[in-house]
Amino acid sequence: MALVRSDPDFLSFNAQPVVVLMTKSDGRPARPYRPDGLVQWKSGKPPWLVEVKYRKDCAGQWRVLRRKFRAASDFAVARGWVFKVFTEDRIRGPLLQNLQFLEDYGRRRARPKLEKLVRSAIASGESTPADVVAAVASTGVSPDDVLPSLWRLIARRVVHIDFGVKLTMASTVWIEP
Repeated sequence: MALVRSDPDFLSFNAQPVVVLMTKSDGRPARPYRPDGLVQWKSGKPPWLVEVKYRKDCAGQWRVLRRKFRAASDFAVARGWVFKVFTEDRIRGPLLQNLQFLEDYGRRRARPKLEKLVRSAIASGESTPADVVAAVASTGVSPDDVLPSLWRLIARRVVHIDFGVKLTMASTVWIEP
């Protein structure tokens, strides 16, 4: 969910919103399938009916899952939706690590004077967190106070980073003109 919520186009997520009716190979009813969720988008692009599985579970239970996934895909297409399966190898990585690291900072209260100094330190072009700390600290602000404000500004997308690369003190940060 952290990955989906980070998309600026994200509107909503509903957990297990539908029941996909299934049949056995002999045509008799089978246990219904409930995909994990439905993601809606602000832009109006087709909603995603999603399932999250461990890759090893997909391999070990493929015969059963293939039928469920095919039924869910047919169900989704009939409604103008898209069915997607996500495994941990697509979920885990720098993007998720960065989002998880920044999540709490994004909820912190703003410190306008400090954030103005941070933005000023970056405004002239690209910088790094280490350089921002040094620049703001040179004005007499404690270095320990600078980073939480920088992380908050990144979490709130005021200051930008490449979310696909692990955030470090040497990462490139910038402000859109």
